[in-house]
Amino acid sequence: MSARNASTALKASKSSGVEANIFGRPATVAAIALIAIALFVWKQFQNLGGVLQFQFPNPDDTMRLLMVRDFLAGQSWFDTTQYRFLPPLA
Repeated sequence: MSARNASTALKASKSSGVEANIFGRPATVAAIALIAIALFVWKQFQNLGGVLQFQFPNPDDTMRLLMVRDFLAGQSWFDTTQYRFLPPLA
């Protein structure tokens, strides 16, 4: 098969089939990404009022805040012990 016949066959196969790939269009990908980002931001701001008043919905959130505060105060990154939690046992 010559190069000319191969290119003609390739053009015919492209034009005869319906393109089913919706992610091939940059506008579609951008729209899906914007929707995902908007949903993420909306979910993060749902509990913002409680977090600003230190009313966390989960005890794990409070423990993470204490871990970050201890890290900023100089506790080692690898020392995950919370010395304020159950003081006699720590």
